[in-house]
Amino acid sequence: MKAIFSAALLTLGLVISCGRHETSPVHLRCEYARHPLGLDVAQPRLSWQIQSGQRGVSQSGYRILVASTTAKLQDDEGDLWDTGQVRSGQNTQIPYSGESLRSRQHAFWKVMIWDQNEKPTGWSTTAQWEMGLLHVDDWHGKWIGTTDSSDGAEPPAPLFRKAFTVTAPVQQARLYISGLGFYEASLNGRRIGDHVLTPHRTNYDRRQSEAMGDFPHGQMGKTVFYETYEVTDLLKTGANVLGVILGNGWYRQQDNLADKQIQYDSPRLLAQLEVLYSNGETEKVVSDETWKTGASPIVHNGIYTGETYDARLEQPGWDQSDFNDTKWPAARAVRAPIGVLRSQTFPPDRVIKIVPARALTIPDSGIYQFDMGQMISGWARLTISGPAGSAVTLRFIEESGPPYGQIDRYILKEGKNVWEPKFTWHAFRYVQVQNPPHPLTIEAVQGCVVNTDVDSAGTFTCSNPLFEKIIDNYRWTQLGNMHGGVPSDCPHRERRGYTGDGQISARAAIYSFDMALFYSKWLNDIRDAQDRTSGHVPNVAPFEGGGGGTAWGSAAVLLPWYMYLYYGDTRILHDYYDMMQRWIDYMTSQLDGNGLLVNQGLGEWVPPDITAIPETFVNTCYYYHNLNIMSRIAVLVGRPEQAENYRTAMENTRRTIHRHYLNSDHSSYSIGWQGADVFPLGFHITPDSLVNNVLTHLTNHLYTNRQGHFDTGILATPLLLEVLSEHGDSELAYTLMNQRDFPSFGYMIEKGATTI
Repeated sequence: MKAIFSAALLTLGLVISCGRHETSPVHLRCEYARHPLGLDVAQPRLSWQIQSGQRGVSQSGYRILVASTTAKLQDDEGDLWDTGQVRSGQNTQIPYSGESLRSRQHAFWKVMIWDQNEKPTGWSTTAQWEMGLLHVDDWHGKWIGTTDSSDGAEPPAPLFRKAFTVTAPVQQARLYISGLGFYEASLNGRRIGDHVLTPHRTNYDRRQSEAMGDFPHGQMGKTVFYETYEVTDLLKTGANVLGVILGNGWYRQQDNLADKQIQYDSPRLLAQLEVLYSNGETEKVVSDETWKTGASPIVHNGIYTGETYDARLEQPGWDQSDFNDTKWPAARAVRAPIGVLRSQTFPPDRVIKIVPARALTIPDSGIYQFDMGQMISGWARLTISGPAGSAVTLRFIEESGPPYGQIDRYILKEGKNVWEPKFTWHAFRYVQVQNPPHPLTIEAVQGCVVNTDVDSAGTFTCSNPLFEKIIDNYRWTQLGNMHGGVPSDCPHRERRGYTGDGQISARAAIYSFDMALFYSKWLNDIRDAQDRTSGHVPNVAPFEGGGGGTAWGSAAVLLPWYMYLYYGDTRILHDYYDMMQRWIDYMTSQLDGNGLLVNQGLGEWVPPDITAIPETFVNTCYYYHNLNIMSRIAVLVGRPEQAENYRTAMENTRRTIHRHYLNSDHSSYSIGWQGADVFPLGFHITPDSLVNNVLTHLTNHLYTNRQGHFDTGILATPLLLEVLSEHGDSELAYTLMNQRDFPSFGYMIEKGATTI
């Protein structure tokens, strides 16, 4: 509990020390976000941190004012909500309880607090949020698309444009938009926002095929995200044009054979531009059949197979008012996806940084290989010149292993060409540019680092450079595996949100990054992916197929629990309690006559040697762990009878595990290696009277048989370190992490790895 409590203090930032002596509330947040736009939460939660130059400061009370205008807030008038002085030390997750909020509602707020001596502070700076479109009737646009090629060939990524007139000075303009699978929007030739690979990936819609094995995907939930942009400054009086380009994304994912059967449909667009004039009049520009559509130079775009761009096909000025679109056909109305339309207020994907190539070599004739010096997830920016029609291939290569088909192709236009893709990404350290028309210099390629843009929340330094390098490699790995609000298993080959990988890395991620909004989004994906009838949670969310077992589906319980432990989020326990309960019920329904969880796929996964630990043993231990956490959650949400039922099931499961897997000398479990002792110790299944015996067996095995090296897989490795630290054997935990020969993190680093 000490570690959890310390982490909570660091994460929530209850008191920030500074050079000033005044105490004040700072870093105001609404639903974990700074000034969120397009919020669709009826009672958004408010939080702040306490800044003080003094030690020992604590909060004894607060007062929140929420107003409909900044003028009223400056006059200390909370016409939407005035809490008055509330005696409380709580400074996070305080639900708004004022006047009902309507679509497009602006809310401005500030807070003051009282310290431990009942001394009030001044008011904080003003923060704000804005509501999105809360009701179906708020949407006036149609989903629009194009007519697909009749021969089944992939059409170029479509362009859409809508010309309209602004008749008076504009006070405010908002664009509400969703484009599936990905979109990029512009106004009068200027790009709107800096989001990439957007909107976030979800279980959007019905699938084109029912051929998905035994999983009844018709019982899944569906969600489609839209985004809200402030676009006032992009409008001009007179003629204007709203432009959008659509990519296939995950919605039309055809380039991975295993996934073709479960793609959704052709790309489609929903847009609604709302203009408020200074005279109080309003105007809406919505997606419908009056929009025009054309073909872009992106002649192929795929999640796995990259992007092909023919610069000769560019249509300069296509998203500006003086472009002649008379030859462009009208867009057509298409079927709306069945997913519930929700506002995306989670961190978007962005180009986080641009890194120059560190080295340039020519490994073969006509091949220029650029070394970025670091494994990155993203794409390359190419600068090149040559005759129009010249074609180059960009091949993306990891530090080891095959390229997995990661290829972009670019066909030049006349003059200097600067290009980067829009609707794909790669994982790579090396970029090979094949057959350029002229020799290239090292400046020809830059690396664009792309991931979901979460803030850093913690750093780690110590006297051991290896440990610092392990953490650095971990951070690159975690960020590189975050796209579209999904934590993937790898950003190149599968790119899927494996729930087991995600739950295992969650606590490390929370210590390192602000993951509250990210996991809030992914939890919705997990709930959508759950079979509403059986309660089964698939191994991948959003659902794309893939192997796993009980530890994978257990993300449905573990992630809400972590959100509570590290962020104090009790609402998420209430909101997802039914999901968690259905998952527990599913596991219970799969117990055999002995009370063991059987036939549930993988147990421990990829230890250094061939997996020998029984899957049933691992899965039954995870079942116990889920029951233990659910017994606590049930208490927190006010369901004591269910908590008692879970505790009873826990004890029955404990006895079952001991009856079948505790060795006769009561010193170890099963075969005694690859984590067999770690799961009962880490999940507190082992009775106190046997802990020392089992711990001794475990440490003897690691010292004697493994010479201080891991033999565990992805599930038991983090648990092993926790067990050793909890029971006072930090020296062995240090030894395991400090190795430099196989198998160890240090071995990877000695071989040149810059990620894990």
